[in-house]
Amino acid sequence: MAYDESLLRRVQRLTAHHEDRVEKRMFSGVAVMLGDVMAVAVLRDGLLVRVEPDQLDELLGGSGTQPFVMGRQEPAKGWVVVVPEAVPDDDELARWVDLGVARARLLAALPGAGARRSRR
Repeated sequence: MAYDESLLRRVQRLTAHHEDRVEKRMFSGVAVMLGDVMAVAVLRDGLLVRVEPDQLDELLGGSGTQPFVMGRQEPAKGWVVVVPEAVPDDDELARWVDLGVARARLLAALPGAGARRSRR
C-alpha cells in the first residue's frame, strides 16, 4: 500500500460535498482537486496540504508536520505534510483539509488561473 487508505476515506468524506471535486493519482497517492487545483493529497507519508506560503513557518512549528520535499529539491513553498498521527479525529483532519480547500479556491479564482492550468 503506497498510502493510508483509511486516511483517504476520511478525506473523501470531508470533501464529498464539493461538486467540482476530482481525485487524481499522483505522487504515489491520491490528490483531491477542486476546480483543477490540488487542495490536498493522501501520500505514503501522510496528508499533503496546500497552504498560504506565508503561513508555512507557523504551520511547520507544530508537531506532526514536516515540509514537502520532492527528491533532492528544496522544500516546496506553500505545501506541508501532516503525519497521520497528527490527525487522530475528523475535527483535526477537517482543520487541515479546510486550509487546503481555502488555498485551492483562492488560486482557482485568480485572474489567468484557467490559462495557467491549460498550459500544464
